[in-house]
Amino acid sequence: MSGDRLFLDQPPPSGAGDDDAAIALIRKGIQNNPNDWHLYFTLGFIQYLGKHDYLAAAQTFEEGSRVPNAHPWLKIMAAKMLSDAGSMDTARYLWQNIYDESTDNNLKQNAALHLACLVVDQEIPQLEALVAEFRRRFGRNPASWKELAVAGALKSIPLDPLGEPYVLRSDGSVTVADEKKFPFIRISKSASSD
Repeated sequence: MSGDRLFLDQPPPSGAGDDDAAIALIRKGIQNNPNDWHLYFTLGFIQYLGKHDYLAAAQTFEEGSRVPNAHPWLKIMAAKMLSDAGSMDTARYLWQNIYDESTDNNLKQNAALHLACLVVDQEIPQLEALVAEFRRRFGRNPASWKELAVAGALKSIPLDPLGEPYVLRSDGSVTVADEKKFPFIRISKSASSD
């Protein structure tokens, strides 16, 4: 997968943030190289994560899976797009494959960052649910992670994927210590749970 194609797709400052330009470039590449399964993978990737067009991504992954010597997970991705498109598990599967298969260090770092953001997107709602349970039991938000641990809700202070403690705000919401290090988080960074 070419860095140029991903540059067009990635939001600023990592890239140009132009999904349509990236898609047009890849379609031209497919016309000229119809037997390069990497192009279908890249197109499906942008259709899924950039455009959120799960049906188009499924069709693209399916077409790519029929290319000679295509990687087997193109067929798996086509099925996943149709069954649970938009799910965190699907996104994780896609980014993990990019991380595992890429020989480009920039792509590997980008995939690792997306995977870390997916972990944050999964962990923050879980932590906020623990805070909400504490609030139901005690009629107030916990003052610290230690207070949640003493109440038996946690074993230790929760750490984000970079090893920093999550921040417990006074309103009961949870965030990461440095939001700039997690630019692809999809959950609201300022919302609190009920």
